[in-house]
Amino acid sequence: MVASGAACLGGAVVAKNRIGIAAAAVMLLAMLDLVTAQLVPSAVWALLLVTAAIALGARLRVDARAVTSKVRVSSGSGLRRAVMVVSAVSYVAMAWLVMTHSHASSGTALISGEDHLAHPGHTGGVAEMPGAAAALVVGVLIAVHVALFVASLRSGRRLLALEAGAMAAMLLAMLVPILFS
Repeated sequence: MVASGAACLGGAVVAKNRIGIAAAAVMLLAMLDLVTAQLVPSAVWALLLVTAAIALGARLRVDARAVTSKVRVSSGSGLRRAVMVVSAVSYVAMAWLVMTHSHASSGTALISGEDHLAHPGHTGGVAEMPGAAAALVVGVLIAVHVALFVASLRSGRRLLALEAGAMAAMLLAMLVPILFS
């Protein structure tokens, strides 16, 4: 998760996208905290990730106005826009995945499946609400990111491929432990 977050941040820095840098920095800090000290509650990280998604979406709206004022739009900008839209949606998915992180908000780690027995009636709150449907949506987002990664590589847009590939890796790294817990 941390390596994927670092790749996302690196891509945003190279692209000189200030909102993307801020969003990726929040994502990287959240991943670092979740896999190490767990100093910040998961709900706070989730809120910050949703805020980042909103900021990215607002930037897309401003960019769309600039594009519509131009007479002709290149296919490369369409690919860029697709990657950015899917990335913005992915930040919301990451917020859900952060909330499902095992007991991160209480500061204790889930060590084994026996921990579930120690907490009868504890169903994980947000983690259990849409369950399989939310995991399916995250899986679809991963597949879309992989498709955009391939399309970006084919069009010679390596930086865009890095962004799409890093987001796919991030979502996958966050989803797999949840599926097997």
